[in-house]
Amino acid sequence: MMNSSRIRSCLLLASICGVAASRGEWLQDPTKQAPATTKRARAAIPGTPERHPYEGVYRLTGRVKGGIADLRKSKGYLVITRRHLCLQLAAPGPDEEHPLVNAGVREWRPTDRGVRMTTRLEFFSDTSGELHFAKDGAQEQRVVRAVRGGLRVMQGERSWLEFERIE
Repeated sequence: MMNSSRIRSCLLLASICGVAASRGEWLQDPTKQAPATTKRARAAIPGTPERHPYEGVYRLTGRVKGGIADLRKSKGYLVITRRHLCLQLAAPGPDEEHPLVNAGVREWRPTDRGVRMTTRLEFFSDTSGELHFAKDGAQEQRVVRAVRGGLRVMQGERSWLEFERIE
């Protein structure tokens, strides 16, 4: 014998199923589903700012330090949205037990000299494996260049990270 709360649950489920079925939500022809949104649809919404050319998802493809390509196997991703930049990097350190990592979230905005970034969360390891946190709100100016299907994030005159766009 069913108890009253179980009966109420069954009745509620049956009424939800009935409403959904009467609206045709479970019986829709899959070929007549709503069209996927397009880039044009995003721009057609009044007040929507234009997408910045840097917005996207990137994979690290190389690192140059002091003008010399770093041949060590590194991994990294860079995600840039309208207001935020998320960076995750991992590379072997001088000691195998202590890989180098750097990850963070920054707010960013383009300027006439490059990109102005404000740290919101950032941490990195040193060669001894110790973890350090950057100061929240710290600001810096960086040069970012669009190159061959990706971005080059400058770390000085002759040092940079090279990323290819994957989304």
